[in-house]
This record gives sequence, C-alpha cells and structure tokens, in this order.
Amino acid sequence: MAQRVRSGKAFLHAPCAMLKYEVFMGKVVINREYCKGCALCTTACAKKLLKIGKEFNKSGYYAVEFICEDEACTGCALCAEMCPDAAIEVWK
Repeated sequence: MAQRVRSGKAFLHAPCAMLKYEVFMGKVVINREYCKGCALCTTACAKKLLKIGKEFNKSGYYAVEFICEDEACTGCALCAEMCPDAAIEVWK
C-alpha cells in the first residue's frame, strides 16, 4: 500500500515502511529578569506549558516558567509574540 507524501513542491508515492517523519518541537527560553509576570504568554499557549513561577526575579515579579512535558511544545511562538517585554524566545 502506498501513501501520498509531500516532498518539496512535488508529491511522491512511497511505501509506509519507507516513510520517516521528523517532528520539530520548540524550545522556549525565558529571560526571567525581563519578565514582569503579566501572564499574557500563559493564556496564549495552546498546550498550557507556561505558568507563573513561585520565585521572584530581581525586579520583584513572579517570572514565568516553562513546563517541558516530553517535547510537547509545538514551537508556534505565540507566547513570544504576546510578551510585551520580549522576555521569551522560541527556537525550533
């Protein structure tokens, strides 16, 4: 049985045994000193992998923490886009 696989702009047919899937997960880096704990990123994350931490940063705010659950982050970067202080970077 063949399965349709997209390769570049052309579609190729390949047997299922030959298919290799690469899943690109995101890595979230939070600069705790820039974070003011506004929690906009926590509401933007569809997977709910960000939460307000329990420790203060140097400015006296509770900084956001990234909860990594078996590479569940999709790398969509909505959290970084929502952050008004540019405290979040997302890498794929």
